[in-house]
Amino acid sequence: MADKKVTNDATDSLAGTTFQFCVALEQCFGLGKGERLWIEKFGDVTTPDVQIETKKYGSNLTDNHENLWKTLKNWCDGSFDQTPYSRLVLLTTQAIGPESRLHNWNDLSVSERLATLTSIWKESEQRLAAAKTENPKAKAPAVLLMQRIVMADSNAAKLLEVLEKACISSNYDGVPELWEKMKYEKCKGALEAKRQEFLADAFGYISNPEAMENGWEITFEGFDAKIASLYQAYGKGTREFPKKYKKSLAAIDSDTVDIHKEKSFVKKLGEIEYHGEELSLAISNYLYAHNTVLQDFRDYEISPDSCQEYVDELARIHAKRHRVARRNMGADQMAASQTFYDEITADAVQPFPGFDVTPFDFRNGIYHMLADEKDEVVWRLW
Repeated sequence: MADKKVTNDATDSLAGTTFQFCVALEQCFGLGKGERLWIEKFGDVTTPDVQIETKKYGSNLTDNHENLWKTLKNWCDGSFDQTPYSRLVLLTTQAIGPESRLHNWNDLSVSERLATLTSIWKESEQRLAAAKTENPKAKAPAVLLMQRIVMADSNAAKLLEVLEKACISSNYDGVPELWEKMKYEKCKGALEAKRQEFLADAFGYISNPEAMENGWEITFEGFDAKIASLYQAYGKGTREFPKKYKKSLAAIDSDTVDIHKEKSFVKKLGEIEYHGEELSLAISNYLYAHNTVLQDFRDYEISPDSCQEYVDELARIHAKRHRVARRNMGADQMAASQTFYDEITADAVQPFPGFDVTPFDFRNGIYHMLADEKDEVVWRLW
């Protein structure tokens, strides 16, 4: 049971942190020129004029919920300076309980808010007094201890300042709902099939440990530059070649080599005695091109005709270069074949229509796809 508790605590903590960073990301999209956002420096999420405490709970927000009173206690702490902020926001996934006096909190005056908190606190004291008549050893619950700190005479002035700015944003979207909302509200202009990657990259930017070195500070200029680069990569009409599968195929293990050893393009490399690292690179290039053509190009709205024209062009180049290499071949056929392969795969890359730069790995992967499909595409010159 102890292990299960630890696991649940870790999971809850991770879920809360994920929610916090999702809210931070949403706020980053609203930054203005010259503005900054901080995470975990002054509170959960802080913009120049708003302090946000993000809370993820499954239960309702009730009058005596720790979420309310712990947040107020933190805001009333002597180390917290509320003067820079126009609003202090308790942002929570909780719905306000049906019997709670917090339903119209944001519409109440400061004096009405104080009266509401005073009433809740006094009722808690009355419940404790009643409990002690039955059990003199009854102890004050944790929430009452927090209420006493918040309502203490020594905090009176600070509490009034806090109550003037305190807002409750309840029933806020959880992570799945907030993520989906941002995909369509904050990623307009990105290819629809790439909005998940767009948002994930933006999330990765603000959660990068390098940001923590600066006090987890996100600047408008830095975030704006990141978003601009994402639109360049994932935007409609992007001219940046897709690299999703290139990243995932950076290293080819022996199992992958074994899986592909019976493919024609692998056997054709064997004919010119290319094995080891060169074979691993060829398989990586083949998979990069294959997956990009079948998966990524569909997401990037590349027409089948454009792809076929590019493949046909490479087939024509191979045929011409192969004829020339055979004419110029000396006595050492194996060396000449290896030179032919090395030269054609090192040639300047023909640009794929619609992209500024086409990677060598993709072009060479297309050559291997051709070698796998067409008997006449070979590397040996005999």
